[in-house]
Amino acid sequence: MPRHLMSVGFPKIRKRAIGTVLPLLALITSLVGLTPLKVHAQAVSGSITGAVLDPSGNVIPSAKVQATNVATGVEYSVITNAAGYYTISNLIAGRYRVVVTVTGFKTYEQSSVDIRIDSVTRLDLHLEIGSLQESVTVTAAAPQLQTDKVNLGGTLTSDAMQALPTIGKNPTALAKLSAGVVEGPGQEGIPNSNGAGYFSISVNGQREQLNTQLLDGVEDTDPIGGQAPIVPSLDGMQEVSFNTTNYDVEFGQVAGGVTILTTKSGTNQLHGSVYDYNRVNSLFARNPFTEP
Repeated sequence: MPRHLMSVGFPKIRKRAIGTVLPLLALITSLVGLTPLKVHAQAVSGSITGAVLDPSGNVIPSAKVQATNVATGVEYSVITNAAGYYTISNLIAGRYRVVVTVTGFKTYEQSSVDIRIDSVTRLDLHLEIGSLQESVTVTAAAPQLQTDKVNLGGTLTSDAMQALPTIGKNPTALAKLSAGVVEGPGQEGIPNSNGAGYFSISVNGQREQLNTQLLDGVEDTDPIGGQAPIVPSLDGMQEVSFNTTNYDVEFGQVAGGVTILTTKSGTNQLHGSVYDYNRVNSLFARNPFTEP
C-alpha cells in the first residue's frame, strides 16, 4: 500500500476502533457491577412458614405473627397476606416463641418452636374466636418433620455435640454420623502448623475435594484440597448441619457433601467455658497397620 494512503487511513482506523472499544468497556463494567456476589443467606439461618386459620379452617388475612428468640429477646414480625399465609425468614438457630394477634380472635401463643439452620419449619396456627385480652398458649413443640425441603443429612445442636465424643473437640469429626459419609484414614483432627485439623470425608463415593464448608454463611473451603481452613472449637458452635444429597440449588457447584457450621451468637446471660486438651503419645493406641 502507498505510504501516503497509510498515513491518511491509519488515524481514521484507530479513532474508529477507540470509539467502538470505549462503549464496550463501559458496558462490561456495568454488567460486572450488577453481577450478584455469591452468598448463602438461607444456609446460615432458618425460617417459619404456615397459615393462620380460624376454627372453621378458613384463612385469616392481616394477622400479626411475631417470633421472639427466647435466648436473645430479638423479635421478628410479619403480617399474613390475603391468602392467610406468612413467612418469617433469616432466623438464627435457636428456640422461639410465636405469638399471633388479630382483632376478633384470642391471642395465640406457642412456645418451644425450635429453628434449625438451612431448614423451613412449617407451623399452621389455629385461632379461637374471642377478644385480644384472652389468650391461648400452646406448649407442645412444633413438628420436626421436614416437609418443605428434600435434602438428606442431619443437624446437630450444641447440646448434642457436647454429649457426643469427639477428638480434639472438633465438630467436623461428627460428619461421619451421616449416612454415606466415610472419614479418611490417619487423621487426628488437631490444629497444627499444617492445617486447621479438618477431618476430610468422602460423601457418597465422591472425592474429598468435591465437598464444601460454610462458616456462618461464608465460604470456608480450600479451593484446591476442599478442606476447611477455619474450624471453630466445639464450645463455640450453635449447630452443625451435614447435607449429603438433594441440597438447595445454591450449592449447585458441589458434588460431594455440604457442611454448615454456625457459631453461637450470644444471649442475654453471661456465660462461657474453659478447657484444656492434652494428648500423651505414650497413651495412644497402637496402630495395627504400621506398628508391630
